[in-house]
Amino acid sequence: MNDLFAGPAGNLRIMGDLSVNCGGGEGAYTRFELRDVVENKAQECVDSITLPSSCQPGQEVHFVARDGKTMSVRAPAVIPPDFKMTVKYSLNVNSGGQGGMRRVHMVSCKFGYCLRVNQDGHVHGTKAPDEYCVFLLGQGVHTTIQNERTGRFLALSSRTVSSTANPGAAYSFKHKQLGHHMPENVKRTLRNNMSAPFPETKVSIADKKFFKKNGYLVIKNVVPQAVLENALRRINERVGTMVFPTDKKNAEEKSDGNGKFPPEIQRSEEVLGLFLKSKAWAIMNEIIGKGKFKLPGQAQVALRFPLPKEAKRELPPWRWHIDGMEGDNPNFFTMLMGVVLSAWPAPWVGNFTLFPGTHLTLNESINNVGKQTFCEAYKKSRLRMQVAPVQVIAEPGDIVICHPFLAHRAGPNHSCNIRYACFFRIRRHDKASTKDNFKDPFLEYDGLRGV
Repeated sequence: MNDLFAGPAGNLRIMGDLSVNCGGGEGAYTRFELRDVVENKAQECVDSITLPSSCQPGQEVHFVARDGKTMSVRAPAVIPPDFKMTVKYSLNVNSGGQGGMRRVHMVSCKFGYCLRVNQDGHVHGTKAPDEYCVFLLGQGVHTTIQNERTGRFLALSSRTVSSTANPGAAYSFKHKQLGHHMPENVKRTLRNNMSAPFPETKVSIADKKFFKKNGYLVIKNVVPQAVLENALRRINERVGTMVFPTDKKNAEEKSDGNGKFPPEIQRSEEVLGLFLKSKAWAIMNEIIGKGKFKLPGQAQVALRFPLPKEAKRELPPWRWHIDGMEGDNPNFFTMLMGVVLSAWPAPWVGNFTLFPGTHLTLNESINNVGKQTFCEAYKKSRLRMQVAPVQVIAEPGDIVICHPFLAHRAGPNHSCNIRYACFFRIRRHDKASTKDNFKDPFLEYDGLRGV
């Protein structure tokens, strides 16, 4: 991610002449890449251990050190009456920040310069990072920025950046994370391929009627095999180096590898090719309208890992969601498109799961009570869906498109394989003018008029 640090007159930035101020917008000048600084340091430890009652003077005694490893020491010439002995030893520990602080280099995305506070307290940029370039940041939305070497904090006076040894005078910056700028290889793809491939692709009247009634549609053989394999290769290259967190509530949530892929994968030419080099683009032209939507610059790479064999096969009627509800913004895109990357030949293999027709009832509810009231109620207690869920059956290269108000979820994976999928959220150019209009659920679909 790129990180912004906002002050009262703009964002923190390093200029081309290595000066620093806090008056920037959200361009490359103000974007920082935070690079964690982790060092191995020796830590001196003093512990008290209990000697075995049978211990003899000079005997080798084993004990467990603070890092969990077994160490040895010689018993003293005179065994203490209480059999207690003080031991001293050193441990190598990783220093990556303390007390919830993050220890980083702050690198300008524009020039590659590092933020630095010198011995005199002067704040500037540098081309060659050293010990004066390590900063301590908090983990919250607001954070002070403290230089580790000098102990000084960044301070502000309007746009002017200085440093202070007084924590009470430190400025608390608003910390915001943004996605990376679109890579040049993707920009070239868009420039060189500004018309949809497979322009002859059509969506039948029967399929359009099915979509209006049910809120979703599965379309077969959309992505060419070569495009599919390129995306999978790019994803799997990264999977081999990733660690997926396990601090989830239950086994089913632990099986969800969703959202852990870095921007260089989500925005890669291979992954975006699932849309840009397939029939998906032409299909969106057919339903939303040709040229009426923004070409996606990022995909959600979503994996579902196998559950334990003893896990129950169940789909509780209250376990569903609509994208954006948690942030009180349920209408921020026009179409959800899932690209199937692994075989879903039967239920219970991590299938994308839908509640047909709920796009109509939920849209009506939002229109009746208002977006804010509905979102608040949604977060307190979700409705029990009265319709049976559908676990999508599909093969690699198929797509499933969904109305943004269709209740859905990731299905539990009781197979022995990882489920692979990528999701695109397609947005109309004029979305800002329609995001609070809930009267017509098909307002943004030019290709469904009169169907």
